[in-house]
Amino acid sequence: MLALQGLLVLAWPVAAIAAGLADPTNPNGLGRSDSVAASVQNEIMASVPRLNAVVSNGTQRVAIIDGRRVHEREQVGEYTVVKIGLRNVTLRKKGEILALELPQMVYSKAAIQ
Repeated sequence: MLALQGLLVLAWPVAAIAAGLADPTNPNGLGRSDSVAASVQNEIMASVPRLNAVVSNGTQRVAIIDGRRVHEREQVGEYTVVKIGLRNVTLRKKGEILALELPQMVYSKAAIQ
């Protein structure tokens, strides 16, 4: 029993020290902190406009982006609406092009008022 206690006393500091060491087989720390990766991804996604819907009466289209109605050439945050398609919207910000697309079957043809 004393030998087992001695072994546990010796193993405990080694485990505590090893907990702070990086895994040499995973130098980039991938998967080490999923909460940090999720936090970064959420921050990036929060800054990207979200296409909620496209409404069309056959000749004119309006996009609903982040809950707001917008037409071509209008601003959405730092982005300018370049083109509104039946299921997608193209935005531009300082030369960067961002394409937003609706999931399958989430578009509607209706009168724009």
